[in-house]
Amino acid sequence: MTSCSPSSSIYYVFIWYPAYVLFHHYF
Repeated sequence: MTSCSPSSSIYYVFIWYPAYVLFHHYF
């Protein structure tokens, strides 16, 4: 993941943050 593309970081967070929260909510 490159630092020169902030949109990629945003999508990365939008994908992994809910997954992380759901993972710790059910497990």
